[in-house]
Amino acid sequence: MQKIVSLGCGRAAAIRLLAAGVAIASTLWLTACAEDVPPFVGIDITGANYAQDFTLTDHNGQRRTLADFKGKAVVIFFGFTQCPDLCPMTMQKLASMRKRIGAPFNELHVLFVSLDPERDTPDALKSYFGSFPIPVTGLTGSAADIAGAAKQFDVFYE
Repeated sequence: MQKIVSLGCGRAAAIRLLAAGVAIASTLWLTACAEDVPPFVGIDITGANYAQDFTLTDHNGQRRTLADFKGKAVVIFFGFTQCPDLCPMTMQKLASMRKRIGAPFNELHVLFVSLDPERDTPDALKSYFGSFPIPVTGLTGSAADIAGAAKQFDVFYE
């Protein structure tokens, strides 16, 4: 079963991000330390009437949908590469989690949906995520594609 955690950018989103980060870290840490895998602890939106799908272009220029990650643990983070604080701080926290958790973190697929499609081209996303020590799939598209994805995940931006 696919587990999805929806994250956004902003004050309320920062709180959700922190809660989701703690839930992910706890879940992955417990998974690494326990013989029996504990139940997922966090915000599980699987089966919700939102966050159903998206069609965006990844940082390699390939069209991607949420179905591409079916059966995998996924964190979806909405932001932009010109973000001065929250976005890079989130990436650093994820990198820190990876270092502490180790191999189980590699089962987590981090998806970054850009809210700035004019500047965050696939090449810009590839360059941006090349500077972080964790694998991230950067996603972008037309303004309409981004608006559709944001609406699907109840993310508000301007």
